[in-house]
Amino acid sequence: ARGADIKLPWELARMQHLPQLAQAARLGEAGAASEIRAQILDFIASNPPRYGVNWKGPMDVAIRAVNWLVALGIMQDGDCGYDADFRAVVGRSMLEHGLHVLQHLEWSEEPRSNHYLANITGLLFIAAHLPDAPLTDGWLGFATREFLIELQRQFHPDGGNYEASTGYHRLSSEMALFGAALLLGLDPTAQQ
Repeated sequence: ARGADIKLPWELARMQHLPQLAQAARLGEAGAASEIRAQILDFIASNPPRYGVNWKGPMDVAIRAVNWLVALGIMQDGDCGYDADFRAVVGRSMLEHGLHVLQHLEWSEEPRSNHYLANITGLLFIAAHLPDAPLTDGWLGFATREFLIELQRQFHPDGGNYEASTGYHRLSSEMALFGAALLLGLDPTAQQ
Protein backbone atom coordinates (compact mmCIF):
# COMPACT_ATOMS: atom_id res chain seq x y z
CA ALA A 1 0.00 0.00 0.00
CA ARG A 2 1.09 3.55 -0.64
CA GLY A 3 3.11 4.87 2.28
CA ALA A 4 3.70 1.43 3.79
CA ASP A 5 7.18 0.79 5.15
CA ILE A 6 8.56 -2.55 3.96
CA LYS A 7 10.79 -2.70 7.03
CA LEU A 8 7.79 -3.41 9.26
CA PRO A 9 6.96 -6.83 7.77
CA TRP A 10 10.69 -7.54 7.40
CA GLU A 11 11.31 -6.95 11.10
CA LEU A 12 8.34 -9.09 12.11
CA ALA A 13 9.37 -11.84 9.69
CA ARG A 14 12.86 -11.99 11.19
CA MET A 15 11.07 -13.39 14.26
CA GLN A 16 13.67 -12.04 16.63
CA HIS A 17 11.12 -12.32 19.42
CA LEU A 18 10.87 -16.14 19.25
CA PRO A 19 13.95 -16.94 21.39
CA GLN A 20 12.58 -14.68 24.13
CA LEU A 21 9.18 -16.34 23.81
CA ALA A 22 10.91 -19.72 24.12
CA GLN A 23 12.62 -18.55 27.31
CA ALA A 24 9.22 -17.51 28.65
CA ALA A 25 7.83 -20.94 27.78
CA ARG A 26 10.68 -22.65 29.60
CA LEU A 27 9.92 -20.48 32.63
CA GLY A 28 6.32 -21.73 32.60
CA GLU A 29 4.50 -19.02 30.65
CA ALA A 30 1.22 -20.65 29.67
CA GLY A 31 0.63 -20.79 25.95
CA ALA A 32 4.10 -19.59 24.91
CA ALA A 33 5.13 -22.91 23.35
CA SER A 34 1.91 -23.14 21.34
CA GLU A 35 2.34 -19.50 20.27
CA ILE A 36 5.79 -20.28 18.85
CA ARG A 37 4.34 -23.21 16.93
CA ALA A 38 1.42 -21.11 15.67
CA GLN A 39 3.65 -18.24 14.52
CA ILE A 40 6.03 -20.53 12.63
CA LEU A 41 3.18 -22.43 10.96
CA ASP A 42 1.40 -19.18 10.11
CA PHE A 43 4.55 -17.79 8.51
CA ILE A 44 5.05 -20.94 6.43
CA ALA A 45 1.42 -20.95 5.29
CA SER A 46 1.35 -17.22 4.50
CA ASN A 47 4.78 -16.84 2.90
CA PRO A 48 5.49 -19.44 0.22
CA PRO A 49 9.23 -19.89 -0.44
CA ARG A 50 10.85 -17.23 -2.60
CA TYR A 51 7.59 -15.27 -2.99
CA GLY A 52 6.76 -11.92 -1.43
CA VAL A 53 8.54 -9.32 0.65
CA ASN A 54 9.66 -11.76 3.36
CA TRP A 55 11.84 -13.63 0.87
CA LYS A 56 13.35 -10.52 -0.74
CA GLY A 57 16.48 -10.18 1.39
CA PRO A 58 18.65 -13.26 1.98
CA MET A 59 19.92 -11.66 5.19
CA ASP A 60 16.37 -11.56 6.57
CA VAL A 61 15.76 -15.15 5.49
CA ALA A 62 18.94 -16.25 7.27
CA ILE A 63 18.12 -14.31 10.45
CA ARG A 64 14.63 -15.82 10.53
CA ALA A 65 16.06 -19.34 10.19
CA VAL A 66 18.48 -18.76 13.06
CA ASN A 67 15.75 -17.36 15.30
CA TRP A 68 13.47 -20.31 14.59
CA LEU A 69 16.25 -22.80 15.28
CA VAL A 70 17.43 -21.06 18.45
CA ALA A 71 13.86 -20.87 19.78
CA LEU A 72 13.19 -24.51 18.96
CA GLY A 73 16.55 -25.45 20.48
CA ILE A 74 15.60 -23.71 23.72
CA MET A 75 12.32 -25.65 23.67
CA GLN A 76 13.92 -28.98 22.76
CA ASP A 77 14.38 -30.27 26.30
CA GLY A 78 11.07 -28.93 27.58
CA ASP A 79 7.65 -30.51 27.32
CA CYS A 80 6.67 -28.36 24.36
CA GLY A 81 4.46 -30.86 22.57
CA TYR A 82 6.07 -30.34 19.17
CA ASP A 83 5.12 -33.46 17.27
CA ALA A 84 6.93 -35.16 14.40
CA ASP A 85 4.62 -33.54 11.83
CA PHE A 86 5.50 -30.05 13.05
CA ARG A 87 9.21 -30.86 13.10
CA ALA A 88 8.94 -32.22 9.53
CA VAL A 89 7.22 -29.02 8.32
CA VAL A 90 9.93 -26.91 9.96
CA GLY A 91 12.63 -29.14 8.45
CA ARG A 92 11.21 -28.68 4.95
CA SER A 93 11.02 -24.95 5.51
CA MET A 94 14.63 -24.88 6.74
CA LEU A 95 15.68 -26.66 3.56
CA GLU A 96 13.86 -23.95 1.57
CA HIS A 97 15.51 -21.24 3.68
CA GLY A 98 18.94 -22.78 3.06
CA LEU A 99 18.39 -23.11 -0.68
CA HIS A 100 17.23 -19.51 -0.90
CA VAL A 101 20.16 -18.13 1.06
CA LEU A 102 22.70 -20.16 -0.90
CA GLN A 103 21.20 -19.10 -4.23
CA HIS A 104 21.21 -15.42 -3.24
CA LEU A 105 24.43 -14.96 -1.26
CA GLU A 106 25.22 -11.27 -0.76
CA TRP A 107 28.90 -11.76 -1.52
CA SER A 108 30.98 -9.15 -3.27
CA GLU A 109 34.70 -8.73 -3.73
CA GLU A 110 34.80 -5.43 -1.86
CA PRO A 111 33.28 -4.38 0.41
CA ARG A 112 31.43 -7.24 2.02
CA SER A 113 29.06 -6.32 4.78
CA ASN A 114 27.19 -7.85 7.65
CA HIS A 115 24.68 -9.12 5.08
CA TYR A 116 27.09 -11.77 3.86
CA LEU A 117 28.04 -12.67 7.43
CA ALA A 118 24.31 -13.12 8.17
CA ASN A 119 23.91 -15.30 5.06
CA ILE A 120 26.77 -17.55 6.13
CA THR A 121 25.71 -17.70 9.79
CA GLY A 122 22.17 -18.63 8.76
CA LEU A 123 23.43 -21.32 6.41
CA LEU A 124 25.68 -22.62 9.19
CA PHE A 125 22.71 -22.99 11.55
CA ILE A 126 20.48 -24.54 8.91
CA ALA A 127 23.09 -27.09 7.85
CA ALA A 128 23.92 -28.02 11.44
CA HIS A 129 20.27 -28.64 12.28
CA LEU A 130 19.17 -30.56 9.19
CA PRO A 131 19.82 -34.30 8.98
CA ASP A 132 23.18 -35.44 7.64
CA ALA A 133 23.08 -35.70 3.86
CA PRO A 134 25.55 -34.87 1.11
CA LEU A 135 23.75 -31.58 0.41
CA THR A 136 23.63 -30.35 4.01
CA ASP A 137 27.12 -31.66 4.79
CA GLY A 138 28.37 -29.60 1.84
CA TRP A 139 26.53 -26.56 3.16
CA LEU A 140 28.08 -27.07 6.59
CA GLY A 141 31.60 -27.29 5.17
CA PHE A 142 31.10 -24.23 2.96
CA ALA A 143 29.47 -22.19 5.72
CA THR A 144 32.14 -23.11 8.28
CA ARG A 145 34.97 -22.10 5.94
CA GLU A 146 33.29 -18.84 4.90
CA PHE A 147 32.29 -18.00 8.49
CA LEU A 148 35.90 -18.23 9.66
CA ILE A 149 37.08 -16.12 6.72
CA GLU A 150 34.41 -13.50 7.35
CA LEU A 151 35.30 -13.16 11.02
CA GLN A 152 38.77 -12.06 9.91
CA ARG A 153 37.33 -9.65 7.33
CA GLN A 154 34.55 -8.17 9.45
CA PHE A 155 36.54 -7.43 12.59
CA HIS A 156 39.73 -5.50 13.25
CA PRO A 157 42.42 -7.00 15.52
CA ASP A 158 41.12 -4.81 18.38
CA GLY A 159 37.63 -6.33 17.98
CA GLY A 160 36.04 -3.33 16.29
CA ASN A 161 33.86 -3.84 13.25
CA TYR A 162 35.08 -2.42 9.96
CA GLU A 163 31.66 -0.87 9.19
CA ALA A 164 32.30 1.64 12.01
CA SER A 165 28.73 1.58 13.30
CA THR A 166 27.75 0.53 16.81
CA GLY A 167 24.54 -1.04 15.49
CA TYR A 168 26.38 -3.08 12.87
CA HIS A 169 29.09 -3.93 15.37
CA ARG A 170 26.46 -5.35 17.74
CA LEU A 171 24.72 -7.27 14.94
CA SER A 172 27.97 -8.69 13.57
CA SER A 173 29.19 -9.53 17.07
CA GLU A 174 25.99 -11.45 17.82
CA MET A 175 26.39 -13.42 14.60
CA ALA A 176 30.02 -14.13 15.44
CA LEU A 177 29.14 -15.25 18.97
CA PHE A 178 26.24 -17.48 17.98
CA GLY A 179 28.07 -18.95 14.99
CA ALA A 180 31.19 -19.68 17.04
CA ALA A 181 29.11 -21.25 19.83
CA LEU A 182 27.35 -23.45 17.31
CA LEU A 183 30.65 -24.57 15.76
CA LEU A 184 32.20 -25.28 19.15
CA GLY A 185 29.16 -27.35 20.11
CA LEU A 186 29.21 -29.57 17.02
CA ASP A 187 30.26 -33.17 17.46
CA PRO A 188 33.37 -33.42 15.24
CA THR A 189 32.63 -37.07 14.53
CA ALA A 190 28.98 -36.47 13.55
CA GLN A 191 29.55 -34.46 10.34
CA GLN A 192 32.47 -34.72 8.03
